[in-house]
Amino acid sequence: MTDDAVVAWKGNTLLTFDGTVLEVFGYPGTLSARFHVANLDLTVGEPDRKGDRFLRLATRLRSAGSMRLEVTADEWLEVQEVIDAVQAALALD
Repeated sequence: MTDDAVVAWKGNTLLTFDGTVLEVFGYPGTLSARFHVANLDLTVGEPDRKGDRFLRLATRLRSAGSMRLEVTADEWLEVQEVIDAVQAALALD
Protein backbone atom coordinates (compact mmCIF):
# COMPACT_ATOMS: atom_id res chain seq x y z
CA MET A 1 0.00 0.00 0.00
CA THR A 2 1.34 3.42 -0.91
CA ASP A 3 1.63 6.34 1.47
CA ASP A 4 -1.18 8.19 -0.30
CA ALA A 5 -3.64 5.28 -0.20
CA VAL A 6 -7.01 5.89 1.40
CA VAL A 7 -8.35 3.29 3.80
CA ALA A 8 -11.73 2.75 5.45
CA TRP A 9 -13.43 0.10 7.54
CA LYS A 10 -17.04 -0.85 6.87
CA GLY A 11 -17.82 -3.18 9.73
CA ASN A 12 -15.40 -6.11 9.31
CA THR A 13 -14.66 -5.21 5.69
CA LEU A 14 -11.58 -3.15 4.82
CA LEU A 15 -11.52 -0.94 1.72
CA THR A 16 -8.25 0.46 0.38
CA PHE A 17 -7.57 2.52 -2.73
CA ASP A 18 -4.11 3.47 -3.97
CA GLY A 19 -5.22 5.59 -6.91
CA THR A 20 -5.37 2.66 -9.34
CA VAL A 21 -6.69 -0.44 -7.57
CA LEU A 22 -9.59 -0.70 -5.13
CA GLU A 23 -9.11 -3.64 -2.76
CA VAL A 24 -11.78 -5.12 -0.54
CA PHE A 25 -10.71 -7.41 2.32
CA GLY A 26 -13.03 -9.44 4.51
CA TYR A 27 -16.09 -9.34 2.24
CA PRO A 28 -18.38 -12.21 3.32
CA GLY A 29 -17.73 -15.31 1.23
CA THR A 30 -14.33 -14.22 -0.10
CA LEU A 31 -10.95 -13.35 1.34
CA SER A 32 -10.36 -10.31 -0.86
CA ALA A 33 -11.17 -8.72 -4.20
CA ARG A 34 -9.28 -6.28 -6.39
CA PHE A 35 -10.78 -3.90 -8.93
CA HIS A 36 -8.60 -1.89 -11.31
CA VAL A 37 -10.26 1.44 -12.16
CA ALA A 38 -9.98 0.65 -15.87
CA ASN A 39 -12.26 -2.36 -15.27
CA LEU A 40 -14.48 -1.08 -12.44
CA ASP A 41 -18.18 -0.35 -12.60
CA LEU A 42 -19.11 1.43 -9.35
CA THR A 43 -22.67 2.24 -8.35
CA VAL A 44 -23.33 4.35 -5.26
CA GLY A 45 -26.96 4.24 -4.17
CA GLU A 46 -28.83 7.22 -2.83
CA PRO A 47 -29.27 7.29 0.95
CA ASP A 48 -32.53 5.86 2.26
CA ARG A 49 -34.61 7.57 4.96
CA LYS A 50 -32.09 6.43 7.64
CA GLY A 51 -29.10 7.61 5.61
CA ASP A 52 -28.00 4.08 4.72
CA ARG A 53 -26.92 3.34 1.15
CA PHE A 54 -25.47 0.56 -0.95
CA LEU A 55 -22.34 0.26 -3.04
CA ARG A 56 -22.16 -2.12 -5.99
CA LEU A 57 -18.69 -3.03 -7.22
CA ALA A 58 -18.45 -4.99 -10.46
CA THR A 59 -16.12 -5.51 -13.37
CA ARG A 60 -17.06 -3.75 -16.58
CA LEU A 61 -16.87 -7.11 -18.34
CA ARG A 62 -19.49 -8.57 -15.98
CA SER A 63 -17.85 -12.00 -16.18
CA ALA A 64 -16.05 -11.81 -12.84
CA GLY A 65 -19.06 -11.15 -10.64
CA SER A 66 -19.81 -8.29 -8.34
CA MET A 67 -20.25 -7.41 -4.70
CA ARG A 68 -22.80 -5.30 -2.92
CA LEU A 69 -21.96 -3.52 0.31
CA GLU A 70 -24.63 -2.01 2.51
CA VAL A 71 -23.20 1.05 4.22
CA THR A 72 -24.87 2.63 7.24
CA ALA A 73 -24.99 6.39 7.67
CA ASP A 74 -22.31 6.18 10.38
CA GLU A 75 -20.05 3.98 8.22
CA TRP A 76 -20.50 6.33 5.27
CA LEU A 77 -18.59 9.05 7.10
CA GLU A 78 -15.44 6.91 6.81
CA VAL A 79 -16.17 5.06 3.55
CA GLN A 80 -16.98 8.24 1.61
CA GLU A 81 -13.30 9.27 1.42
CA VAL A 82 -12.41 6.03 -0.36
CA ILE A 83 -15.41 6.23 -2.69
CA ASP A 84 -14.69 9.87 -3.54
CA ALA A 85 -11.11 8.94 -4.47
CA VAL A 86 -12.31 6.04 -6.62
CA GLN A 87 -14.88 8.22 -8.37
CA ALA A 88 -12.22 10.86 -9.08
CA ALA A 89 -9.97 8.19 -10.63
CA LEU A 90 -12.88 6.83 -12.68
CA ALA A 91 -13.55 10.32 -14.03
CA LEU A 92 -9.97 10.46 -15.32
CA ASP A 93 -10.17 7.01 -16.93
